[in-house]
Amino acid sequence: MLVRLAQVLEERCVDLEGAEARYREAVELDPGHRQALAQLRQLYATKERWDRYLAVAQQEMDLSMRPFERAAFFTDVGQVWLRKLGDPQQAVAQFELALEADAEHADALLGLADAQVKQGAPDRAALALARAIERLRGAERAPALVALGDLYANDLDEPERAHEAYQRALSDDPRSHLALEALAERAGREKNWELFQELQERRWEAAQDDVRRLTVAHDAGRVHLEERADAPAARLWFQRALELFPEDPVVHLYLADIERLSGNQQALSEHLKQAAALADEAAPADLLLSLIHISEPTRRRLES
Repeated sequence: MLVRLAQVLEERCVDLEGAEARYREAVELDPGHRQALAQLRQLYATKERWDRYLAVAQQEMDLSMRPFERAAFFTDVGQVWLRKLGDPQQAVAQFELALEADAEHADALLGLADAQVKQGAPDRAALALARAIERLRGAERAPALVALGDLYANDLDEPERAHEAYQRALSDDPRSHLALEALAERAGREKNWELFQELQERRWEAAQDDVRRLTVAHDAGRVHLEERADAPAARLWFQRALELFPEDPVVHLYLADIERLSGNQQALSEHLKQAAALADEAAPADLLLSLIHISEPTRRRLES
């Protein structure tokens, strides 16, 4: 009855203090009441009272649980140590306890890999990710494959295995923005511009909102502008960005840089005026000018 009352106070009345008092009463009456302990622990997570969270977890871990419940419990505690308290060593210990309870627990394996990366052990993290990947299926496997690809690419110097992992991720989830981004970056590094453009178009189509589409437009446009000096290709991407966010001063700055490259001084001046008009007072003209590569004579005219 006390636990149910606490749930009502927490969920419907948003009375966290009242809920905490009822959960604590329930635990005092029955120290082995796992539901009360679990709810109290989650309430402390909501309140970000990590000292109390861990104290309750210490009490809860001694209770009887089925293997999958124990694995989930230690995985939750491991994530707190890793993401909230910044202690990967303690996190690894918790994830290993989870895997003692259920060696097939994918979330524990993924958490273990994250913690081992932060410990500076990418080789062990790759092994943990590979074990998790064996247990996952379909679209839920794609992020793990991308993470494995990132390890191969950035930490283990195995670019071909990284590429294979990214391709597998894309096979599992053709709209995986992480896999598409990684493959697009590789295409850019290899100067395979046809593939680069194709992958950026797929990123654009897969983006779930305008903010992500803006990111794609910026990424593609910057590469065409800064690495290829291809003003027409860059203009197409930044025009897309402008259609999404016509009052974004940064887009106007990039378009100004494109017009500088094209030699269109009138369009360059117009975009700079738009950027200055749209920018906040916190972004003075000298800062705006520092963000683009305009010619020195134009810079002097604008500053005068």
